[in-house]
Amino acid sequence: MPSPEFGGGAPPEEAKEQLPEAVGAAESDPGRIQPEQTEANRQAGAKLLAQRFSHLAKSEALGNALRREKMQTGTETPPKFTDRVEIFLGRLDQALERHPQLFERLVREDLLRKYPLKLNNPDGSENCERVEAAMQAFLDSENSMRNVANLEPEQYEQVKNRILELRQEQTQSLDIWITYLSSEDARGYPTWFKYLTLMSLGDMGKRDRDAARYGHRGETTLAPFPDRSSEALAKTLDAIKQYQSGALQEMLEEAGSGETESLRALEKLARRVDFSGLYARFQNGGRTS
Repeated sequence: MPSPEFGGGAPPEEAKEQLPEAVGAAESDPGRIQPEQTEANRQAGAKLLAQRFSHLAKSEALGNALRREKMQTGTETPPKFTDRVEIFLGRLDQALERHPQLFERLVREDLLRKYPLKLNNPDGSENCERVEAAMQAFLDSENSMRNVANLEPEQYEQVKNRILELRQEQTQSLDIWITYLSSEDARGYPTWFKYLTLMSLGDMGKRDRDAARYGHRGETTLAPFPDRSSEALAKTLDAIKQYQSGALQEMLEEAGSGETESLRALEKLARRVDFSGLYARFQNGGRTS
């Protein structure tokens, strides 16, 4: 998810000090995926996350995890970024294992505060500028050629209520992901992949089915979060793992002329750890082999 500042393994009374900043095979039935929280898997996942999310290096989430690790084990902070991310993942594993319900609640609070339309001030009061920016985005999406400043009072309230409904739809669609990735059904997905998924969702806007991609999610994006597809999710993990193992490159070398272009596009997405692009591809029925 945007990665929790949850360092992992903390007792409940300490949990709020580690509140997330975000959280953070390929079988079409995820319930059959075997758990992979091994040291080797964590190392591979750390390498991928370090590549994909360079901002983690200066994040409060990582800093909290490293401090707690040093306090509890005496381990000095390693110089390599990848090794620091591995410690972070280890603490997330501990949190998920020891306090799953608390961890899920804190992640839910964090992401539902950060990802959907932000219409309020920090104190909970309505931010009129944000509300009207979202209203204008809605009017523009309807090609109405109207300006929010010129709406009659009744029209203004109607559009405003629609914005509130759309925000609720965003909240509900995001909560589906949080609930699933915190459930036993998703236990087989490695922690690094859950983190990648939830971090990526925050940037995934409106789906373009024809182009098999998602637009960027900005401050006035009105679209709900992506539909959850167990099959597309499992195939996304599989594609990344196939790239890691070299299997995807081997398939590309052996592919016939009719398959080369598709496999090359898949290999590019997997190499970039592009969750959004991979997931959109597999939602459209794309294959990993």
